[in-house]
Amino acid sequence: MSEILIMVKRVSVFLLGATVLNRLFFGTEHKKYMEYATGLILIALVAAPFLSLFGKDASLGNWISKGIFDSRAEETKEEIRLLGEEYEQSVWERYENQIRQDVAAFCGVSIDKCRVWLKEGNIERIEVLVREEQPADRILQMSIRYGVDEDCIFLIEDQ
Repeated sequence: MSEILIMVKRVSVFLLGATVLNRLFFGTEHKKYMEYATGLILIALVAAPFLSLFGKDASLGNWISKGIFDSRAEETKEEIRLLGEEYEQSVWERYENQIRQDVAAFCGVSIDKCRVWLKEGNIERIEVLVREEQPADRILQMSIRYGVDEDCIFLIEDQ
């Protein structure tokens, strides 16, 4: 019963304050927002004692805190997921760049003359623009070295 009396006191004081603020905003475009906020706060003040009936820890503040915590937890999970994807992407890019550097050194060309296609971490295709004809067994050596079928390695003469 005491909680209901406390609620009535809080609602009364709030409505007095809200009435004063409403008069300050009378005739402005902000009045409708003030009335909306007042209504929401009034609902929260009236609902607080009833929510506390669900248990000692079920006060309005705890419900709001739980909502904020849940929201932050979801945001954090999403941020971790995004950072994980970004990190994974950067690792694959570094891996591809490392392979390109190795292929370039192996073929004696600059790194911009090499292209590598990866799929799920496996090399699918290698293209190299070479200055001169490479030894006949170069494709076989690259196939063994990188674990790629010989049909997926292309040494193209740069003109």
